Amino acid sequence: IDCRLAYDQQNDSEMAWVGWEPDQIWQPRFFDLEVRDTFDVRRSTTLVSLPDGVVYMNVPWVARYACTMDLTNIPYDVQTCTWEISTPNPSTNLQLAMWTNESQRVGYFGLEGYQGITNREWTFTNFTTKKVLRGDGAAFLTYDSFQLAFVIDRKAYWYTVNLILPAILMWVLSYGSLFITPDAAPARVALIVLPLLILITLTNRAFSFMPIISESTWLTDYLFIVLPILIL
Repeated sequence: IDCRLAYDQQNDSEMAWVGWEPDQIWQPRFFDLEVRDTFDVRRSTTLVSLPDGVVYMNVPWVARYACTMDLTNIPYDVQTCTWEISTPNPSTNLQLAMWTNESQRVGYFGLEGYQGITNREWTFTNFTTKKVLRGDGAAFLTYDSFQLAFVIDRKAYWYTVNLILPAILMWVLSYGSLFITPDAAPARVALIVLPLLILITLTNRAFSFMPIISESTWLTDYLFIVLPILIL
């Protein structure tokens, strides 16, 4: 609280808050730690001070961020992503404070507006915020950082309908050759070869949408097991 910015609400009862231009009041600087690409857009910074001297600052960020993922359980994988912003001012000069009104916001820093985040591939849940102390590399100074963490759960409908269930169907279909008379050899061979070819086609189609992962994953292990069983 800066007493120089506070005003007496009893004398100014009709004044609920005071707005400031960015160049009229000191404001902390922040920078993204996880940003990959930035966009040239106009940032509309909102600065408001209340009667007790507390100053609220609203600064929008528009950028593209990266999230480190573990794809070993694809397509039933669950990822935890983080977004972090920090201040260049040491914590001895500037500290990030916890949001005090928890009834209106969620999390350490008052998170809101996250309920509507969604897309066709992922579901977004478990949004949390916390303060993180970052060192300067020399163990002399620390810097406060704001960290937002959330969980994204892959929607596995496309993989289930277009790959996993058809692979089981092809495996069951291949056993249809056992019920065909041995005299119809071409039909028996067709019921063995065609499911195999279809499974290979489905596999290539699925992997064309995925990055090359040179380690064991749920999907590759599943196809590796189904393929020899289908041949047998």
